[in-house]
Amino acid sequence: MANSDRSQQYKVTVEIAGLDTQGFNGWFELSQGPIINNQHSSTLSQATASGHRLTLSFMGLDPQPYNLWLVIGSKHAYNGSYYLPLGRRVKPVSHGLDKNEWDNVLVPVVPLGGSEHPHALEPGWMYVYVNGFLWRELEIINELGAMRDVDLSMQAVRDSREASCHVQPHVLVPYKINAEVVDIALNYSASQLPWSMLCSLGGIAPNDNRFSVSVRKHARSIPPNAALQQDLLQSIDLSTYPKGFRGANQVVPIDSCPKIGTPSQPQSDLLRPFRATKIPVVFMQN
Repeated sequence: MANSDRSQQYKVTVEIAGLDTQGFNGWFELSQGPIINNQHSSTLSQATASGHRLTLSFMGLDPQPYNLWLVIGSKHAYNGSYYLPLGRRVKPVSHGLDKNEWDNVLVPVVPLGGSEHPHALEPGWMYVYVNGFLWRELEIINELGAMRDVDLSMQAVRDSREASCHVQPHVLVPYKINAEVVDIALNYSASQLPWSMLCSLGGIAPNDNRFSVSVRKHARSIPPNAALQQDLLQSIDLSTYPKGFRGANQVVPIDSCPKIGTPSQPQSDLLRPFRATKIPVVFMQN
C-alpha cells in the first residue's frame, strides 16, 4: 500500500444523543486551520442509528488534528453559513475503530419551563455558554419552541441582534469534545440581553475565530460578574447520558414527561414530534 493510501486510513466520528435525524437543520465540517475551506462536511441525514444514538463519520482523513464545526444556514453570512466552533485539534482515529461512546458527543435538548408543572417556554431568548464562554444565542420564535440562531459572527457588540439562521426544533449542545466533558450553562430570558451583559456572563473565548481581534478585545474589557453568573446561568449536567438521562432532575428523558399543551392548543402535545427520538428535556429554572 502506498504511503498516501496509509495516511488516509483515519476518521473523525461525531455522536449525537437520540435518534432525531429530521429535526436538526444543519451540518458539520472539519478544517485544518481557522479558515473554513469546506474540505470535509457531513449532515445528520447521513447518520447511522444505533440504539440510543446517531453517529456520523468523516472518512479518509490524514492523521493530523482537525477543527470541528457545527454549521447552520444564515442569511447574514457572506457564504450563507454560520460556523460555530465545536472543537480544536480533534484527533482522528483509525477507520476500523469502534467505541461504545465516541470522543465527540453532542446532545439535542428541548427546553421547557418548570419541572413539577412542565410547560412551554414563552417566546424569548436562549443563551448557551460552553466552558464559561458564549457559544450560541437563539430566539424562541413561537409557542411550539421553534428557535433561530443569531449569527454572532456578524452581529457581535450590537445590543439588538436579529435571529436570522435556519429554524431549529431544539438546542444542540456539546457533551464531550476530544474525550473531555465540557461545562454547559443555559439562560432563558423573555427579552434579548444587551451585549455588555453577555460579556459579564462570560464573554467570548480568546480563541473563538468567529470574532475579530477587536471584538474579542472589547469583550475582554468587560470583566465577568460572578454574582450575575450565579443568578442567571443554569448549569446543565449531561452526565446521565449513558443511562438515557434517567436519574437527573433538570435533564430528563422525554418519555417521562406528560403531554404538554400550548396556550392556543391546550389539548395538544408539543413534545409529540420528539416522543420516539430518545432526546432529553431540560427544565429551565431561571
